[in-house]
Amino acid sequence: MKFKSTALAILIFSAQTLSWAGLAAGFAAYADSDYATALKEFLPAAEKGNARAQVKLGQMFRGGHGVPQDAAQAEKWLRLAVDQGNPIAQYEMGRDLVNGIGDRDSEGLKLLRSSAGQNNINAMELLGFLSQVGRGVPMDRAEAVKWYSKAAARGSWTAQSSLDTINAQPGIERGLANFRDSNYSAAMVELEPFAERGDPRAQHAVGVMYDVGDPWIRQDKSKACKWFQLAASQNNPDAQFQFAYCFDKDPEKKLRLLRLSAAQGNVAAMIWLGRAYEVGRYGVTTDLSQAMDWYIKAASTGEVSQQYAVGDMYAQGKIAPLNLEEAAKWYAMAAHKGFPMALSKMGDLYAKGLGVPKDRALAIEWYLKAIDSDSIDAQRGLADLLGE
Repeated sequence: MKFKSTALAILIFSAQTLSWAGLAAGFAAYADSDYATALKEFLPAAEKGNARAQVKLGQMFRGGHGVPQDAAQAEKWLRLAVDQGNPIAQYEMGRDLVNGIGDRDSEGLKLLRSSAGQNNINAMELLGFLSQVGRGVPMDRAEAVKWYSKAAARGSWTAQSSLDTINAQPGIERGLANFRDSNYSAAMVELEPFAERGDPRAQHAVGVMYDVGDPWIRQDKSKACKWFQLAASQNNPDAQFQFAYCFDKDPEKKLRLLRLSAAQGNVAAMIWLGRAYEVGRYGVTTDLSQAMDWYIKAASTGEVSQQYAVGDMYAQGKIAPLNLEEAAKWYAMAAHKGFPMALSKMGDLYAKGLGVPKDRALAIEWYLKAIDSDSIDAQRGLADLLGE
């Protein structure tokens, strides 16, 4: 009985592998804009019921990629994937329906909610927007905040920016929201009076706007440094970090400000201190151990891109000693938060047995997760794995 179960499992896995092989070749071709080859690979897989292939065919027909643009065909293939509960198809079709295709808002909203329930960030963002502006649903601030908060918790800067704007009150909060949206002209009108009254957040923002400039704000480095200094003197860590760059000819002062900023949790300051020790900058001698300490402190704040970067450092063995187990640990932290590059890297690690046990099934699983986040590296990685 055990032998039959094992044999059945092997047969199922082999059949899945053959299916994935064609799908991987289709993804690789699609990534290279070779739509004829992609169609050749996706069509039989889609006809056999593969939801990812059905989604890709739907996208191809919607955009006219290698096939005539055909809304009916796009809906046909997306519908088949929707019927299998595929969250990407639910989002794609739901978005189309609420944008006026067939005037089927109710159905579109149902699909978007189902997709969001499966952690699709795009669906969460769109549901937040629809509730914010009252399209297809009553205007509902609480509902918009709910969906934007869910997306922001999964790393969506777009949702966080929208959330900031919704929660902003007239005055400094609205000004800071406009600043985070890079709407500098509106932000300056709101924030400059608060900066002049001594608010360090407003002073930092005004400093950044003078430092960067825009079509309506003349770039002025001296004004920027003035505002950074005022905010830094009130222990604003963001201003301390920015003010450090007003001392290009005084590395000792620059280093002191970077340390003050990093001590208060500014991730950028931690990374720059790591870089200083890595290359011997701002008056410190090269010390790779100190550099790695700062890089790890930055990653330990939960900054997902820095977690991935620390994984790279251990994997490459240039700053820290080569340690593939540590690399895998940091890559996994970023991957579990949905960071696309880390998802693909986990596929590489399991495919080759680097820092983790070699596991073809887990490699495929990670590659497919990365592909669902549009990772071209994962598309090629899966094609290479299944072509062995």
